[in-house]
Amino acid sequence: MKPNDTQTPPAEDHLFDLLVDGQLDESRRRELLSTLDDRPGGWRRCALAFLEAQSWSEAMAAFSRAPAVKETAASIATQVAPPARRRRQDYVTTLLGMAASFLLAIGLTSLAQDMRRQGPGPATYATIGTELPGFGPIGAPMPLVDQTSDGEESGIHLVGLSGRGTDGKQHTYGLPAVSRDRLDEQWLRGLPSVIPQEVTQALREAGHDVELSRQLIPFQLKDGRRLLVPVDQLDVRQALYPSYQ
Repeated sequence: MKPNDTQTPPAEDHLFDLLVDGQLDESRRRELLSTLDDRPGGWRRCALAFLEAQSWSEAMAAFSRAPAVKETAASIATQVAPPARRRRQDYVTTLLGMAASFLLAIGLTSLAQDMRRQGPGPATYATIGTELPGFGPIGAPMPLVDQTSDGEESGIHLVGLSGRGTDGKQHTYGLPAVSRDRLDEQWLRGLPSVIPQEVTQALREAGHDVELSRQLIPFQLKDGRRLLVPVDQLDVRQALYPSYQ
């Protein structure tokens, strides 16, 4: 093994994590993106950071294929998670045959940040899902007290996702969700993306082919309802001859 093989990642790699999580303000994002051409493998490392985040989406898709929810979610999961390199179907079209009443996750950004800080990697989640049938969303959604008005529920809930953290202990991550009786395509497309617009724009300006798509991952709750989690995917095909401006 070469001495450099065990070296820790460059210190600025944490900036890419912050970029993916949306935790950099506009000025810091612009500063980081403007220096990628001068960083060794800068654009490649930026793309890899988003690919790593994408692996969380694949891990969440594994949840929906857990044995305990096989009968209710297998056919839907097959539609939502097509083979690699195959273009994703429109995320609304894939769910036309679903039941009318469901919960739609709206806090995926905060959940991803929690999981990246203290959660396991994708392989660990997949293993847990196999070892514990039914692993995934747990319990019934809990109404958020601070989101109610006039003593009535506003339709916002907190769903618990359970997983084993890097400390070996079980953690529960809270995911905000709203009750919906039908899919509103315009409202769904209006949900904020976890991928900053500046990133996709900068990649295109550098000559890369970039495609941003969104899909919905279904989960079965213990009370019988379905939870739909929007997941954004960024596909980047590196330019043969990157442009420099």
